[in-house]
Amino acid sequence: MNHELDLHHVVDYARPVLVDYLKKYFHTHVRILVVIDTEISLSPGPNAFGIERVIRLMRESSVGCMHFHVDVGLRDSSAFSVVAAPSGTNAKYLGFRFDSELPDGSRVMDHYDEVWCFGFKPHAGFVHPTNDADITAAAALATSDAELAVLTTWMNNKGGVFATGDHDFVGASMCGRILASVR
Repeated sequence: MNHELDLHHVVDYARPVLVDYLKKYFHTHVRILVVIDTEISLSPGPNAFGIERVIRLMRESSVGCMHFHVDVGLRDSSAFSVVAAPSGTNAKYLGFRFDSELPDGSRVMDHYDEVWCFGFKPHAGFVHPTNDADITAAAALATSDAELAVLTTWMNNKGGVFATGDHDFVGASMCGRILASVR
């Protein structure tokens, strides 16, 4: 089925203005960046704590005329890089931070309408985290002040954020600082 809008009846000089208007006010593609800690799996498996099904479901779903484009950013200690054509639910961005820039100088965040954050650190490696020192430990890759500044500006200008962890301190290194910064 062709989903293109037939504008043949609109006069030539008005067509570009109408198309720009429709694109601005009837945006039908929601661009979502899912950011995850490395402990969360992107592949299906019986023992994996993952979100592969969520990503697949969003990519395959539509709500009315709304469709979803979903990319994944993996928050790990590697240098930032972009995978040109990730397969399946693999990450497009490795070593992702909220202030990451693309080779053209634009910020990754500016290419998305929503960011969904699934945090896991600090986790079992920290045994039983009991204080902020565990949340901000170097190995926990806590969201930095520079990242929070970019994220706050992005939220104020256009974006929506969903940030979650689990029980206790799980996910607090990435998501806890985000939630605290918007209060």
